[in-house]
Amino acid sequence: MTSSFLLRHPGVSAARGATARDWTSQHHSHDQVDKLEKHLSVVEVLEKHGLQKPILYVKNSQNSEEEGHQLMVKLCRHTGRKNPPVSETVWRGLLQDLLDMQQNVYTCLKPKTCHQVFVESLLCSSRVENVRLAGQLMHCSKVSQDVPVSLSFRGKGCALKVAYDNSVELVLAAAREYFNSSTTLTDPCMGLARTCLQLITDCPPTIQEELDLINALTQLEDFSVSILPLQVRLRSDRLSLIEECIAHCSTAYKQSTTLLSLASLLRVAGDDEATRKGQVLTLLAEQALQCLDFKASYIHCQDLMAAGYSLAWEVCSLLGQCEGYGDLEARQELLAFSLTHCPPDNIHGLLAASSDLQTQVLYQAVNYQMEPVNTESGREADETDSVKASAPTVGSPVGTAGDLLHRTTAKTMEVLTTTGLTTKAVLTAVSDHRWWKESLNYLRPLQGHGAGATSQKGACENSNLERQGCSPFYQELIEDPYVDLSQDVYSSYKDVPQENFAEVLLRTGKLAEAKTEGKTLFPATEVLLQLANDAFPRDMMLALSYLLALPQVLDANRCFEKQCHSALSLQLAAYYYSLQIYSHLKPCFKDKNHTLYQACLALVESRALSSTMLS
Repeated sequence: MTSSFLLRHPGVSAARGATARDWTSQHHSHDQVDKLEKHLSVVEVLEKHGLQKPILYVKNSQNSEEEGHQLMVKLCRHTGRKNPPVSETVWRGLLQDLLDMQQNVYTCLKPKTCHQVFVESLLCSSRVENVRLAGQLMHCSKVSQDVPVSLSFRGKGCALKVAYDNSVELVLAAAREYFNSSTTLTDPCMGLARTCLQLITDCPPTIQEELDLINALTQLEDFSVSILPLQVRLRSDRLSLIEECIAHCSTAYKQSTTLLSLASLLRVAGDDEATRKGQVLTLLAEQALQCLDFKASYIHCQDLMAAGYSLAWEVCSLLGQCEGYGDLEARQELLAFSLTHCPPDNIHGLLAASSDLQTQVLYQAVNYQMEPVNTESGREADETDSVKASAPTVGSPVGTAGDLLHRTTAKTMEVLTTTGLTTKAVLTAVSDHRWWKESLNYLRPLQGHGAGATSQKGACENSNLERQGCSPFYQELIEDPYVDLSQDVYSSYKDVPQENFAEVLLRTGKLAEAKTEGKTLFPATEVLLQLANDAFPRDMMLALSYLLALPQVLDANRCFEKQCHSALSLQLAAYYYSLQIYSHLKPCFKDKNHTLYQACLALVESRALSSTMLS
């Protein structure tokens, strides 16, 4: 129909407009009726489950995602709180009602949101059967297949399962709520928390941590630690719980495995297993030391030292300085570890303690080597591990010197064999000049047995000094050297060669001299001569070093006169005096390096000899 026709017949146009308006109005009315019916259906669902809401509330909240979500949560929680509890059939119907509400009115929500709200309500319903029912509507493993749920849940939208990550979050939230509300380990809520966590079959770290926290409560109860589960969760310093266990049990230091397991369950030090073990073992070592169980404390300290746990230096130093602990070698090891890891301010004190202990060990070694002492029970005391020497025969010079020393140090030896030698007693004895005199009386007869009398057996092969003896470390630098195989600790691992009597005596004297800051001078000449005499066949440079340390230069003659007059020994004697002459002519200054250590050895010798001839 053309526009000209409509202009000529205006009544037709007006009638058609009225018809269109009537149709639009009628269609709008139908839409409103449909919406009203849907709103009424939601109100009916709410009323069916015991929740009253007006139609206006549904109409105003239909486009609000937050209000729609809150309404569904409220509906599910209200159903879960009913008494007596509702059956599975009611829960099945509720899920379908939630999906209908979402599809008809609350389209701003997603179907998966309805499933999550429903599953969350099942988990928090405080009933085991509902928790297990929730497990059927979740992916409980990351690798699980998306298989349909049980037949009882078939229907519109019911085959959908909650995603794995969301399932873990829901389970954790429910389990924590149950855990935090528990008053004791036997509280029913604790069992519900465990049931929730066990739904996730592959047990990721977050789930395992919650399970471990529950298991930790059992062990805390075994140690009589009374504490609310929520307090355990909120305790930021979990190590303090281990301290409480130790405080409640006087023999906790004997249960290291249990306490380390508890610390692991509590995640002490987080995921740092080394720090966790170090912290716990340190506490146990301290308790064992307080209980005077030195052996147990040392066992824990050994584990700490093996692990390199530096913060254990303090307990190691305490045990190392404990005079009641008779294992001197163990105490030396403990102090060495403490010195390695202690703060700088503690080094001086620990060095002094280590020096005292070393003096005690060496003093004991000297006395035992001179004459093994019989204990009160009549058994002969064992020689120390650091020095092994045969007992002197009756009537020999060695035996005479040993008898004399035993008489002059009777009180000291009595203390040694009965109550244990204290550091103070050792230092007093070592500071006594009579002790040095008698010790040297024992040493002098050994020098009369000829060159190498007290050296090791292998050194006799080079007693004629035709080849230059040297340490195995330097054998490649010398042409046709003599190497004492008993001193070779480089080619294969074996125990360090044992020290002879003179070496032990020298170390004892120098430690005592250092302890008294030079007030007690050690008469080192006899010892140095003996050491040089022993070292000549096996290591000439070492022998030369001993001779250069003599207080009086000419005392070296006593050593040279006892050596075989080979070309090598005569050259070494000339070299020794050349060095002494050069050192005398060119004194050493502290502010610069001495030219003695820079010049060629041959040049030094020629210059020294020339100076001697000119003078």
